[in-house]
Amino acid sequence: MVMSANPSQIAPDGQSTMTIQGFRPDGTRLSPQTQVTVVTDLGTMQPFDETVAGGVTVVEVGQDGIARARLVADGRIGTATVTASTSTGAASATAAVLIGEDPNSRPVVVMSANPSTIPVGSTSLISLLGRNSDGSAVGAGQRIRLTADLGDLQCDGAPGGGCTEVFTDANGDAEATFVAGSRGGTGRVSAILGSSDEVTVDINIRDAVASVFLSADVQSVQRVEGGTDVNLLALLQNFQGEPVSGSSVLFESERGSLSDNRVVSNAQGESTTVLTVTADSVRDIPPGGTFEVTATVLSEGVTHIATLSITVLGAP
Repeated sequence: MVMSANPSQIAPDGQSTMTIQGFRPDGTRLSPQTQVTVVTDLGTMQPFDETVAGGVTVVEVGQDGIARARLVADGRIGTATVTASTSTGAASATAAVLIGEDPNSRPVVVMSANPSTIPVGSTSLISLLGRNSDGSAVGAGQRIRLTADLGDLQCDGAPGGGCTEVFTDANGDAEATFVAGSRGGTGRVSAILGSSDEVTVDINIRDAVASVFLSADVQSVQRVEGGTDVNLLALLQNFQGEPVSGSSVLFESERGSLSDNRVVSNAQGESTTVLTVTADSVRDIPPGGTFEVTATVLSEGVTHIATLSITVLGAP
């Protein structure tokens, strides 16, 4: 009889899957439904589909010739010796599982985010690979604890879509989805597998424009041949009312000419340009009439437009 533990090192609240294979003297596998008793001197043994009785678990060989049980740590630290034997005692096997911290045998988590740069409110797929210290995949059902900032995590089966932990599949892999909030910056997801070191992955969350405000230093212009200058200012803010820098603003005016029609916002979220209005450019507008100036910003697929009316004074 042979038995293996996966993983062979777990946290004080972790679990390890015990795989037991028995053979007759002629080399054939034990028959299905053959009973195997599994005991441990540290922690508790649990079968997959039976109740625990006094820390002793009786499991049956399946159709594949394999019996399976699970060692569940109970908070105590040390090396658990798990023993499996047939009901007759004719065959037995042991396996050791280290419970607690050991820098040389702790599991590791490999984590990545795809994509690693997203706009606010968007998602990134978090891929997690659970590995033993020797590089082999951890067994199925191993818990990976997760935390995130500047966003939330979602995973299958989590109530309300929230997610604080995922469990590995047969390949030691797991997934979660990071959902960015409404604030730009660097989001971070952290993961711990059993007694592993914490690993993190950063996600760049691009800020988005939520509102555009357009203002001018004067609200009216006179009809003068040399022209009147109007200083225009577009202020860009995010969902928190904070300035958004690095966004392109398109200025347009029904009359006059602009010194720059496309200006990138600065660190204060401001874009400025100068509108020059000459007498000829407003000759057809009656006294007290108006024309419009607009500032347009395209941010993360959403178009924002701010409009301002300028009044024309004086006779044509």
